[in-house]
Amino acid sequence: MEDIVQSPKNTVKEIFKFLSLDSMNGLDIELYPVQKNSARDRSKSFVRVKMTGSLKRLPGVSTLKSVFPKEIRDKGYELLEKLPLYREWTKKRSYLPPPMLPETRQMLIERFEKSNQKLSSVIGRDLSHWLE
Repeated sequence: MEDIVQSPKNTVKEIFKFLSLDSMNGLDIELYPVQKNSARDRSKSFVRVKMTGSLKRLPGVSTLKSVFPKEIRDKGYELLEKLPLYREWTKKRSYLPPPMLPETRQMLIERFEKSNQKLSSVIGRDLSHWLE
């Protein structure tokens, strides 16, 4: 992933070469932006589900939903997201994993050291930085 982010075109060329593919068939890799860990904002989607879940049980609400275009509904959500109460609520529910413990990192390094060495020899690249 680091290689693709730093040099997408060269990395794809190396992959094609490794796979014994002749060319990129005119593929211009720079036309495609690199996305990493592009998950949607779970707090926003959760709040939307919570907000609309209760409303959908009311008679006629499903009909109203079809009357308002998605753009208008999104604007309504954007207004709600600007409320201080909403920001405080989502901040409390956001999840950031704790940092990895040094002993966990060491265990993973030891566990995968031989596999990483084999991978290094197969692909012909120095992966010693993975041992840090």
